[in-house]
Amino acid sequence: MLMRLPCNQWFVWFTVQFMVMCYNILCDKYCTRQLYGYCPPWALNWEYRRKVILEEVQQYNADIVSLQVAVE
Repeated sequence: MLMRLPCNQWFVWFTVQFMVMCYNILCDKYCTRQLYGYCPPWALNWEYRRKVILEEVQQYNADIVSLQVAVE
């Protein structure tokens, strides 16, 4: 049902903008030299990957961050 409003009625419309970041984190189970032999061992280390992931998340300064990981 549509309602007709008086001409002097004011409405304020809000536009909300936000940034969503989705990041796929490789599970340690699959982060092996057998699967990623082209990567140097230090790059597969969780401590190194965690540091790099945190830096990137902070760099984008997203309002919502979704971290996902595939595990069996």
